[in-house]
Amino acid sequence: MHTNTKHIEKLLEKYLDGQSTLEEEAQLKNYFTNDSVAPHLNEYKAMFSYFATNKKVSYEKELPAVPQTKPIHWLRYAAGLALLMSFVGMFRYYQQKRATLKAYEETRFALAMIAEQMQKGNEAILQLNAFEETTNKVFKQKIEN
Repeated sequence: MHTNTKHIEKLLEKYLDGQSTLEEEAQLKNYFTNDSVAPHLNEYKAMFSYFATNKKVSYEKELPAVPQTKPIHWLRYAAGLALLMSFVGMFRYYQQKRATLKAYEETRFALAMIAEQMQKGNEAILQLNAFEETTNKVFKQKIEN
């Protein structure tokens, strides 16, 4: 019986590792459903006897079919919504960019006008300075004479 126990232990190890064949599992089931199980293997007896008794149990009532939802439908809507939102975002971005460029051009035009007017003012000041110098020369000559 000792060699039989060693053989069963090896089969049990293969079974627990998922490496056993159907014939080896049948041997284990036969061993554990008998009354001559080694005391240190008694914990596996309940498992194999459960498998043996519940194999005979059957469920005869028909289960209702669960309708399967197709996730593709909502994925299409989600993809369409994401695409629409990206187009709206791009439109707003380019609209804001266009407004920024327009404001830049208007500011540039205004600054150019200011620069032109300041240049005219500088020219007028230079003419006044020249007039003042000439006037001072004329009046200094008269004062000295």
